[in-house]
Amino acid sequence: MMAMLMLGAVLSLSSCGDDSDPDEVSVSMPSVNFSENGGSQVVQITSNTGWTVSGAQSWLTVAPVSGSKNGSISLMASANTESSSRSCVLYVNAGSASAVITVTQSAVSAPTRVTITNGSVYTLERFRVVFLNSRFEKLTDRDFGTLSPGSSVTVDIPTGATEYYMATYSGSTWYFSPNYTVDYTTLNLTTDEIGNWSANSAPVRKLSAATE
Repeated sequence: MMAMLMLGAVLSLSSCGDDSDPDEVSVSMPSVNFSENGGSQVVQITSNTGWTVSGAQSWLTVAPVSGSKNGSISLMASANTESSSRSCVLYVNAGSASAVITVTQSAVSAPTRVTITNGSVYTLERFRVVFLNSRFEKLTDRDFGTLSPGSSVTVDIPTGATEYYMATYSGSTWYFSPNYTVDYTTLNLTTDEIGNWSANSAPVRKLSAATE
């Protein structure tokens, strides 16, 4: 009789100490990187219970945002048009367990060249491209000589340049374009029937040769 009571007590104690498995969750890619163009990537989630995902920002879509046990999520990033990179942290919560996914996207690539085309029927007798920094200090002033109709020049953007303008000499008169930021990488020069020059349809300033 005593042996039976002792066996029952042991079984009772053993039953009280048998807890369920602890919550677990892990991700296949703790860090995800996107180029400036965006795109999609898949992350595998391994868990023994239900899970949810939070923390996405407006430029990043996560689907699905919840699931149960093992599964996967798709991360879809839109194109980054800004000059700085961006990032966010996704939180995968599964009961008392959690994991994080750090998502980073590159900034838009800075332009490296400017292309200018003579879209008129006149030859430019002299043609210059001037780059300035943010303090409007001249960095480079390159003279290309003549630029015939339909011809183009491609100019490397110097380090530190934020804007540029072009100057051309035609019919004893200097013409200066407005200043353009360096992300404005294409200019087309045209002229009307009375010789008024424009850059991408915007009139350029006319100055006498003496004020070069």
